[in-house]
Amino acid sequence: MQKVKINIIVDSLAFTALLVVVFSGIMLWLVIPGSKGAGGVSLWGLDRHIYKDWHNWSGVFFTGLMLIHLILHLPFIKALPKILFKSSQN
Repeated sequence: MQKVKINIIVDSLAFTALLVVVFSGIMLWLVIPGSKGAGGVSLWGLDRHIYKDWHNWSGVFFTGLMLIHLILHLPFIKALPKILFKSSQN
């Protein structure tokens, strides 16, 4: 597979995982807060524990994909100091 296609797949999956983290975080924070009086509250048939599982696992998935993203871009990261210092000396 071409490197560009791999980057597109990794970045698309990472963006999707990030959207799940943000959505589930908002659900946990605003819609189904973890207060003592909110026992049994659910949204769309899913309770707080399901949203928390989605939040945690998509966060782990996102972190792994970001590590892959950094590895794929390692040549650019290594070249960055040369690029920055060359630009500032001109």
